[in-house]
Amino acid sequence: MFGQFTTPTEQDQTRRPHLRALLQVEAPVPLDDLPPTPDGPDDDVAAAARRAVVVLARELNDLLAPMIGQLDAGVPADS
Repeated sequence: MFGQFTTPTEQDQTRRPHLRALLQVEAPVPLDDLPPTPDGPDDDVAAAARRAVVVLARELNDLLAPMIGQLDAGVPADS
């Protein structure tokens, strides 16, 4: 499938075992820096969308970087 993960079928699971880890983080993401919603199609929608993606990526990076660093370092969660 060109390197994509696809959910194994029941037939696949009976042939070979599958394991997929999942980490779910539920945390508030501050959205104060998001640009205002464009009023209409004449506004610069593309620029607002780019700004929104930049803000979301920055906030998620700030939130998740310490957790990922801790996982990479092999530090137990309770330390």
